[in-house]
Amino acid sequence: MSKTQTTIRVDEEVYIQAKEILNQMGLNYSQAISVFNNMIVLNKGLPFELKLPNQETKQAIYELETRDGKSFKNVDELFDDLIKENSINSIEHFKTLRGVGKELYVDTDK
Repeated sequence: MSKTQTTIRVDEEVYIQAKEILNQMGLNYSQAISVFNNMIVLNKGLPFELKLPNQETKQAIYELETRDGKSFKNVDELFDDLIKENSINSIEHFKTLRGVGKELYVDTDK
């Protein structure tokens, strides 16, 4: 298979970071671009999904940026609201809650 040479313009800081990461993986930048190109051909498109946010996502982003969304004093208030909004059936669906900022384990056996 013949090779062709091309020139691309990329952000220098991102390029340097990418090269460092690729080096740790045992790849150089050119090899990574070849992998990317092969994945485009294999997937008949980009090897990942690109989407524009829907209205609900845009609203959530706006609320986050403006701090205009719902807030809760504690986890119980959050779950009461989720149940009221029918986002969850009941608190019994949850096996363990290990505090704010920690993982929530879902009991799917019920």
